[in-house]
Amino acid sequence: MHMRMGHTGAPIYQPSQLLIDQTKQTVAEQKEEAKEAAREEGPSMKDVTSNMVEALSTSDNPKHRNCKFLKFLNKLNYGAYKLENEELIKVPEKLKEFREIETKRVKQDMMREAEKQANEETKEEEIIDT
Repeated sequence: MHMRMGHTGAPIYQPSQLLIDQTKQTVAEQKEEAKEAAREEGPSMKDVTSNMVEALSTSDNPKHRNCKFLKFLNKLNYGAYKLENEELIKVPEKLKEFREIETKRVKQDMMREAEKQANEETKEEEIIDT
């Protein structure tokens, strides 16, 4: 330990060069470990799938809105499926919840589509009657 005198005359601690070098090394190692951990974790499954789900589910093409790939992405997005060690794992309780929600969504979509079709038919009849 080295002591220097400050401008007020009070001693100032000056660590040895060895201690400074060890501290720098430790800090560099910790930064590298943090970078590695961030690379390994990466974005969440929901982050990855949500943009694709949004694009497919809002598509004007009904084939996109009803495709099996979208259903698969929705299950990943909801957590009914997850990837662990490059394996697809089903999460039974989440899968059950997902199926219930999906069934309600499909029924609502069918009702909206039927209403839309009925409205179009009514408009066509009004045009024919005039």
